[in-house]
Amino acid sequence: MLKRAIVAAAIFVAALSTHAHAQEIDDATRSAARTLATQGSEAYQAENFEAAYDRFSRAYQLVHAPTVGIWAARSLAKLNRLVEASERYLEIERTPLAEGAPPEHQKAKEEAATERQQLLTRIPQVRVQIEGADPAEVFVTLNGKVLQSALVGVNAPVDPGKLTIKGVRGEQVVEATIEIAERQVRDVKLQFKAGEAAPVPAGGTDEAPAPVAPPPDTAGGGGNKTLAYVALGLGGAGLIVGGTFGVLAMGDKSDLEDQCNDDRRCPTSAGDAIDSYDTKRTISTIGLIGGAVLVGAGAVLYFTAGSGGSEPQQARVGAFFNGQQAGIVGRFQ
Repeated sequence: MLKRAIVAAAIFVAALSTHAHAQEIDDATRSAARTLATQGSEAYQAENFEAAYDRFSRAYQLVHAPTVGIWAARSLAKLNRLVEASERYLEIERTPLAEGAPPEHQKAKEEAATERQQLLTRIPQVRVQIEGADPAEVFVTLNGKVLQSALVGVNAPVDPGKLTIKGVRGEQVVEATIEIAERQVRDVKLQFKAGEAAPVPAGGTDEAPAPVAPPPDTAGGGGNKTLAYVALGLGGAGLIVGGTFGVLAMGDKSDLEDQCNDDRRCPTSAGDAIDSYDTKRTISTIGLIGGAVLVGAGAVLYFTAGSGGSEPQQARVGAFFNGQQAGIVGRFQ
C-alpha cells in the first residue's frame, strides 16, 4: 500500500496542476495545494494518517481534484472513521468533471465508487431501543452527541469501537456501554421504569430537562394562579440555566475555532472539546426553549385564572421537549 502511495503521489500532484489550470486558480493557491498534497502523501507513507487527512483535506479545499480527495477518504478509513470516509468517497464519486479533465480524475472517481462499496460492508450498525417509556419523552445521546429521534429504533451506522449510549427522561438516566466491531449489527436497550413522573431536574445538572406535569388543581381560579407561579418559577430557572450554558458553549466554540481549520474539520485530539461543546449547546437550547415555554404557560394561567366560582375547576398544564420539539399541553375540567 505504501509503494502504491509513493507512485500515486507523483500522479496526483501532477494532476493537481492540470486541474488547477482548468479552474483558473492563481499560482499561489495552486502552489499551496501542491505542497499540502505532497505533505499529505509523506504523512500517509509514514502511517501518520491524522496528519495525512489534515493535509489532503486542506489541499482539497483549495483545489477540488478527485485525485486529492480520494486520499483524504483513504486517510479517514485508516483512522477508523468509516462513516465519514464513506461520505467523502461518495463526494468524490459524484464530483462532476470538466471537459478535457485528465484521465487520472476519472480513474479516481471510479476507484472512489469501488472503495466506498467495499467500505460500506465494514461499517457497523447499532439500534437503540427504548423500553418502559415513550421514545418521544427520552433524550438520547451516543458518545455525547445527540441521536436524532428519527434514528431511535432503527439501525444507525457508527464507527467501530466503544459506544456509550445514554437516555434521559426527567430524573431517570439509563446508560449502556458496548464495544462494536466492524460489520457487527447490535441492539442496545434502554430500560426505563414505567409510570414514574418526569420532573425537571434542578439547575446546574448536565442532563436534559424533561416533561413537566404539575399536580391537579382543585381550587378553581386561585389554584390556577398557584400553577402559574410554579410555571413562571420553573421557566425562569430554565432560562437562567440555558443562558449560563450558552455562555459556556460560546467559550468552547472559541477554543475549537483555534484548533480546527477553515473547513471546520478538527483533529482527533479535539474530540473531548467537541463533545463538551455539543452537550453545553444542547442544554442551553433546551433550557431556553423549555424556560420560554413554561414562562408562556405561566403567563397564560395567571391572566386567565378567575377569582373563584361556585364550581371548582381542575387544571393540568405541562411543557415538553424531546430534543426536536417543544410545546405546552393542558387540560381543564
